[in-house]
Amino acid sequence: MNTKNKIVEVTFLLSMEYGYDNVSIKQIKEKSEIAASSIYHHYKNKDAILSYMIQKYFVEKVTELKKSCYEFEGSFIEKLRFIYYRSIGIDIQNNKKSIQIINGETIDYKNTI
Repeated sequence: MNTKNKIVEVTFLLSMEYGYDNVSIKQIKEKSEIAASSIYHHYKNKDAILSYMIQKYFVEKVTELKKSCYEFEGSFIEKLRFIYYRSIGIDIQNNKKSIQIINGETIDYKNTI
């Protein structure tokens, strides 16, 4: 994993745990084991990390969900169920296994949402 993505993933995990507003660059630096200078090399500030994080985790996920929905064969109700479970991180086509793992940690969307 490259440095830029590691910074974003660590920021995402810390934000899930403490809330984005409560996460500092110092915490990101310590958890990612990346120097602050490297963080600022990739991102102007914490808000720039948030902007990239939104693009990576939300916009891309919505695009993936849309594509998966078009490919999913089933009735209207089955598609709604598919969308719901997929949006909380469960793949109903694979025995309801979690579908989002970051840095080896499974993201529990149910608790987050």
